[in-house]
Amino acid sequence: MADDWGQSVRLKHLYAGRAGLHLLIGEEGQIQGSAQQSQYSLLEIRAVGPGCVVIRGVATARFLCIEGNGRLYSSVRITCRLFVLLSY
Repeated sequence: MADDWGQSVRLKHLYAGRAGLHLLIGEEGQIQGSAQQSQYSLLEIRAVGPGCVVIRGVATARFLCIEGNGRLYSSVRITCRLFVLLSY
């Protein structure tokens, strides 16, 4: 995939209400939660299909990925499992 996917992009700070934390992708790629918004919690969200999005940290340019068991991690390349199914 090229950098310009030709689709609308949303910049958001994702907030987990139950945990009370903002999701962030840290400087070295670690996935964490923070009570405060920061440059590392600003995420780029791109729709890539019905109910599917790709999420990338703006400050780190790392993609949010998820393993089969639900563990989150980040990657600098689109070689990981990136698509997150959303329920509305």
